[in-house]
Amino acid sequence: MRPTSFAAVGRFWHRGMLVVVQFPIADLRQFVENTRRLHTPAWPAPRAGIEFTRAVGQAMLRPKGGLDNWIAEGSFCTARRAMRLDDFQGKMESGVWRWTAGCSFRRLYADGRALVKFEIGYSMSLIRRPAQSAAMAWLRELAKAVLATQIRIPVRATSGNRGGLDPSSLAKAGKTLASMLARVTQPHDYAQDTRSLVVAGLPLVYVEHEAFEAPEAAGKVPKFFSRYFSEGELRGIRVIALNTTEQSSRLSRCMRIMLLRLHAEEQALMATLDAVVTHKVNPTQGSPQWYTLREFLRDSSRFLKSTKGRFPADRGVGDAIRLEDAARPGWREALDQRVHLLGYEWNLNENVLKHAAGILVMPGAHLTIDEPEEVTVNETINIGDGNTINAPVVIARNIQNSFNALAESNLDPQLKELLKQLTRQVAEVGKENQSPEVKSMANDVETLAREAASPKPRRATFQRILDDIKVAATTIGDIAKPVIATVGAILPLLAAI
Repeated sequence: MRPTSFAAVGRFWHRGMLVVVQFPIADLRQFVENTRRLHTPAWPAPRAGIEFTRAVGQAMLRPKGGLDNWIAEGSFCTARRAMRLDDFQGKMESGVWRWTAGCSFRRLYADGRALVKFEIGYSMSLIRRPAQSAAMAWLRELAKAVLATQIRIPVRATSGNRGGLDPSSLAKAGKTLASMLARVTQPHDYAQDTRSLVVAGLPLVYVEHEAFEAPEAAGKVPKFFSRYFSEGELRGIRVIALNTTEQSSRLSRCMRIMLLRLHAEEQALMATLDAVVTHKVNPTQGSPQWYTLREFLRDSSRFLKSTKGRFPADRGVGDAIRLEDAARPGWREALDQRVHLLGYEWNLNENVLKHAAGILVMPGAHLTIDEPEEVTVNETINIGDGNTINAPVVIARNIQNSFNALAESNLDPQLKELLKQLTRQVAEVGKENQSPEVKSMANDVETLAREAASPKPRRATFQRILDDIKVAATTIGDIAKPVIATVGAILPLLAAI
């Protein structure tokens, strides 16, 4: 909640403000083989109250819901454990400027592919200011005060670090959060260092405020303000301020979600393209990672392009999706070479390379990708004893992992065979339907198989997962009826667990 007290700032009267600091992160591990990124929580729709991210927090539903047709905005993991404010005193200051502040939320969002974002929100009220100041000087000072806030982030012990909680200012927290995320989203026994594949993007300070012009003032507080700072104390930080005086709280909330998501989406897309240029991401053509990368480039660029026109024309927020970073020499040429080596030339139109390079410097320029005919590509999976099945590449890893785990389980042979049958049936459904429900079922059968392979399988966990599979299969319709039948056959056998 934003505070309701009023405070004079320069020539204007400002109400309490909501300030959100976002740390966008690009998780590139989906585009690289054998990184073993954990598939729980099941982003973009984790099970609220059940799943959690290690060292971060539990999955929850957004109290007021997300936005229709905006994936990954309706659920989050609380991030109180990842961004700790042990020494926060409830005040922030910069020079003579001073605010009271309370932490409203700390959250982790992800879309299950490359986009991840940590967000921390503060409700603030101004309590001290200079006698004279420029109209928008308060915004720079506010950003400096917020980014100077000290937080502590869990880190692993290394040769030069004893581990524990790493103290950091918000201004420098992005890389530490990315490193922590790489560690906590892979198995404990996985020795390979994947931190270079989890890339921190450009931080954003988003300020939502209500400003009422003082009677003697001659100017006007802008409805929208956006700036990327390339020097000084705010170097490498983007600041967006939205004056919500003349709009409803519902519209303000929708615009906040949109603007924060747009920034994170662009940062993830830019980091992915940069990784392609530098050979950090180099999937084999035709591999599951290659198709996942192609799908992400298509969907992300389509999202950015279609969202650009969704804002009211008089709000001036079109600038929010402009990028002001300096172009790097040779970047376009390197991208040209890498895209063609990856074999994407049949999928991208002639303007892709121009737009991909221009996204760094051209206002409003965005990557555009032709929409090819949808083709379901299957991958052959070894299920043991010389047998194989085919499954769509989008769920192939889940199916393969399920059979691998079931091979190691010590369950009753009849129950084990039924679980294998269920996995095969989900793969068959995936050939005809690649909806989110099918991907959810594929995640569930993998989780079920891992539970079956555990030393002490839990009956309640089996029951819950099977119920989820049945609900998803019912939603899909007739082609998933064999899945429902197999779930019904498995349930009576759980009594033996």
